[in-house]
Amino acid sequence: MIKRTNWLYLLGISVILVLIPVVPAHALPYVSASHYCLIDSTDGQIILARKADERRPVASTTKMMTAILAVEYCDLDE
Repeated sequence: MIKRTNWLYLLGISVILVLIPVVPAHALPYVSASHYCLIDSTDGQIILARKADERRPVASTTKMMTAILAVEYCDLDE
């Protein structure tokens, strides 16, 4: 009887382990952008980057700076 109980416990644990989904602990997030750079604002260290050293046109940077300046210096309730 003890052997049968041990086998049932082993079978139950095996079934539970098979049914638990396995998720990678340190999977990189999916980013659809072809170029990106994530920087820590406290120390300036690059956290995550793709093609960060490749030269790009400044159009997107100009749009972002315009939005930042508008938020910082303008009254958005107008």
